[in-house]
Amino acid sequence: MRTSDPIAASLVLLLGGCGSAAPATAPATAATTAPTALSVARGPDSVETLFDADRRFAQDAALDRAEGWVAWFDANAAKVPIEGEPLQGTPAIRAQAEALFADPAIELRWDPEVGAMIDPGRLGFTRGRYELVRITDDGESALGTGTYLTVWHWTAEGWRVALDTGVPDGEG
Repeated sequence: MRTSDPIAASLVLLLGGCGSAAPATAPATAATTAPTALSVARGPDSVETLFDADRRFAQDAALDRAEGWVAWFDANAAKVPIEGEPLQGTPAIRAQAEALFADPAIELRWDPEVGAMIDPGRLGFTRGRYELVRITDDGESALGTGTYLTVWHWTAEGWRVALDTGVPDGEG
Protein backbone atom coordinates (compact mmCIF):
# COMPACT_ATOMS: atom_id res chain seq x y z
CA MET A 1 0.00 0.00 0.00
CA ARG A 2 1.43 3.35 -0.98
CA THR A 3 0.26 6.31 1.04
CA SER A 4 1.36 9.83 1.86
CA ASP A 5 -0.62 9.75 5.13
CA PRO A 6 1.97 9.37 7.94
CA ILE A 7 -0.52 7.81 10.40
CA ALA A 8 -1.72 5.29 7.85
CA ALA A 9 1.85 4.54 6.74
CA SER A 10 2.87 3.92 10.37
CA LEU A 11 -0.09 1.62 10.87
CA VAL A 12 0.75 -0.34 7.75
CA LEU A 13 4.34 -0.72 8.91
CA LEU A 14 3.21 -1.70 12.40
CA LEU A 15 0.55 -4.18 11.30
CA GLY A 16 1.81 -5.04 7.83
CA GLY A 17 2.42 -8.68 8.61
CA CYS A 18 -0.84 -9.31 10.44
CA GLY A 19 -2.64 -12.06 8.65
CA SER A 20 -0.94 -11.39 5.33
CA ALA A 21 1.01 -14.60 5.07
CA ALA A 22 -0.66 -17.96 4.82
CA PRO A 23 -0.28 -19.81 8.12
CA ALA A 24 1.73 -22.98 8.11
CA THR A 25 -0.65 -25.92 8.48
CA ALA A 26 -0.35 -29.64 8.80
CA PRO A 27 -1.75 -31.80 6.02
CA ALA A 28 -5.53 -32.13 6.38
CA THR A 29 -6.57 -35.29 8.16
CA ALA A 30 -9.61 -36.16 10.21
CA ALA A 31 -7.65 -35.16 13.33
CA THR A 32 -6.50 -31.78 11.94
CA THR A 33 -9.59 -30.43 10.18
CA ALA A 34 -11.02 -28.67 13.25
CA PRO A 35 -11.03 -24.87 13.05
CA THR A 36 -8.08 -23.02 14.53
CA ALA A 37 -7.77 -19.48 15.83
CA LEU A 38 -6.45 -18.49 12.40
CA SER A 39 -9.57 -19.74 10.63
CA VAL A 40 -11.96 -17.18 12.09
CA ALA A 41 -14.78 -16.29 9.73
CA ARG A 42 -14.24 -13.15 7.71
CA GLY A 43 -16.57 -10.21 7.77
CA PRO A 44 -17.38 -7.79 4.99
CA ASP A 45 -14.26 -6.68 3.14
CA SER A 46 -15.51 -3.26 2.09
CA VAL A 47 -13.87 -0.23 3.66
CA GLU A 48 -17.33 1.34 3.64
CA THR A 49 -18.37 -1.20 6.30
CA LEU A 50 -15.61 0.22 8.53
CA PHE A 51 -16.88 3.76 7.89
CA ASP A 52 -20.42 2.61 8.75
CA ALA A 53 -19.21 0.98 11.98
CA ASP A 54 -17.22 4.10 12.91
CA ARG A 55 -20.24 6.35 12.31
CA ARG A 56 -22.52 4.07 14.37
CA PHE A 57 -19.85 4.09 17.09
CA ALA A 58 -19.99 7.91 17.11
CA GLN A 59 -23.80 7.90 17.20
CA ASP A 60 -23.90 5.42 20.08
CA ALA A 61 -21.37 7.46 22.05
CA ALA A 62 -23.42 10.63 21.44
CA LEU A 63 -26.66 8.96 22.55
CA ASP A 64 -25.54 6.61 25.31
CA ARG A 65 -22.37 8.41 26.33
CA ALA A 66 -19.89 6.13 28.19
CA GLU A 67 -22.00 2.99 27.67
CA GLY A 68 -22.33 3.69 23.95
CA TRP A 69 -18.58 4.28 23.74
CA VAL A 70 -17.51 1.14 25.60
CA ALA A 71 -19.99 -1.12 23.78
CA TRP A 72 -17.89 -0.89 20.61
CA PHE A 73 -14.62 -2.02 22.22
CA ASP A 74 -13.48 -5.63 22.17
CA ALA A 75 -12.91 -7.03 25.67
CA ASN A 76 -9.12 -6.99 25.09
CA ALA A 77 -8.98 -3.66 23.25
CA ALA A 78 -6.39 -0.98 23.93
CA LYS A 79 -6.91 2.78 24.21
CA VAL A 80 -3.98 5.13 24.02
CA PRO A 81 -5.20 8.31 25.72
CA ILE A 82 -3.89 11.77 24.94
CA GLU A 83 -2.45 11.93 28.44
CA GLY A 84 -1.45 9.07 30.69
CA GLU A 85 -0.62 5.44 30.23
CA PRO A 86 -2.23 3.18 27.62
CA LEU A 87 -5.38 1.41 28.78
CA GLN A 88 -6.00 -2.30 28.21
CA GLY A 89 -9.41 -3.99 28.41
CA THR A 90 -12.92 -2.65 28.75
CA PRO A 91 -12.84 -2.05 32.55
CA ALA A 92 -10.00 0.48 32.15
CA ILE A 93 -11.54 1.96 28.99
CA ARG A 94 -14.91 2.25 30.77
CA ALA A 95 -13.35 4.14 33.71
CA GLN A 96 -11.80 6.70 31.36
CA ALA A 97 -15.03 7.03 29.35
CA GLU A 98 -17.13 7.52 32.48
CA ALA A 99 -14.82 10.33 33.58
CA LEU A 100 -14.99 11.98 30.14
CA PHE A 101 -18.75 11.66 29.75
CA ALA A 102 -19.59 12.51 33.41
CA ASP A 103 -20.21 16.14 32.43
CA PRO A 104 -23.43 16.13 30.36
CA ALA A 105 -22.34 19.37 28.67
CA ILE A 106 -19.35 17.62 27.03
CA GLU A 107 -19.75 16.07 23.59
CA LEU A 108 -17.21 14.07 21.65
CA ARG A 109 -17.82 14.07 17.89
CA TRP A 110 -15.91 12.43 15.09
CA ASP A 111 -16.21 11.30 11.51
CA PRO A 112 -13.96 9.00 9.49
CA GLU A 113 -12.09 10.48 6.53
CA VAL A 114 -9.92 7.60 5.35
CA GLY A 115 -9.69 3.90 6.01
CA ALA A 116 -8.26 0.69 4.68
CA MET A 117 -8.41 -3.03 5.12
CA ILE A 118 -5.15 -4.47 6.39
CA ASP A 119 -6.47 -8.04 6.18
CA PRO A 120 -9.78 -7.78 4.28
CA GLY A 121 -12.73 -8.89 6.36
CA ARG A 122 -10.62 -9.32 9.49
CA LEU A 123 -8.63 -6.16 10.25
CA GLY A 124 -8.81 -2.57 9.12
CA PHE A 125 -8.55 1.01 10.30
CA THR A 126 -10.32 4.33 10.09
CA ARG A 127 -8.80 7.75 10.59
CA GLY A 128 -10.56 11.05 10.84
CA ARG A 129 -11.10 14.25 12.76
CA TYR A 130 -12.52 14.56 16.25
CA GLU A 131 -13.89 17.49 18.20
CA LEU A 132 -14.49 17.73 21.95
CA VAL A 133 -17.00 20.48 22.72
CA ARG A 134 -18.82 21.98 25.69
CA ILE A 135 -22.49 22.82 25.10
CA THR A 136 -23.86 25.80 27.06
CA ASP A 137 -26.91 28.03 26.88
CA ASP A 138 -24.74 30.45 24.89
CA GLY A 139 -23.78 27.86 22.27
CA GLU A 140 -20.80 25.57 22.10
CA SER A 141 -17.11 26.01 22.56
CA ALA A 142 -14.38 23.72 21.31
CA LEU A 143 -12.29 22.16 24.05
CA GLY A 144 -10.07 20.29 21.65
CA THR A 145 -9.74 19.04 18.10
CA GLY A 146 -7.43 16.56 16.48
CA THR A 147 -6.97 13.40 14.48
CA TYR A 148 -7.98 9.94 15.64
CA LEU A 149 -7.06 6.44 14.54
CA THR A 150 -9.19 3.38 15.24
CA VAL A 151 -8.08 -0.15 14.42
CA TRP A 152 -11.02 -2.51 13.86
CA HIS A 153 -11.21 -6.28 13.87
CA TRP A 154 -14.03 -8.63 12.92
CA THR A 155 -15.70 -10.63 15.71
CA ALA A 156 -18.83 -12.75 16.02
CA GLU A 157 -20.61 -9.49 16.97
CA GLY A 158 -19.32 -7.62 13.91
CA TRP A 159 -16.63 -4.95 13.68
CA ARG A 160 -15.18 -4.07 17.09
CA VAL A 161 -12.51 -1.60 18.17
CA ALA A 162 -9.17 -3.28 18.82
CA LEU A 163 -7.20 -0.04 19.36
CA ASP A 164 -8.17 3.61 19.55
CA THR A 165 -5.99 6.70 19.86
CA GLY A 166 -5.87 10.34 18.92
CA VAL A 167 -3.47 13.24 18.53
CA PRO A 168 -4.60 16.76 19.39
CA ASP A 169 -4.02 19.51 16.83
CA GLY A 170 -0.69 21.20 17.36
CA GLU A 171 1.02 18.07 18.70
CA GLY A 172 3.08 15.43 16.95
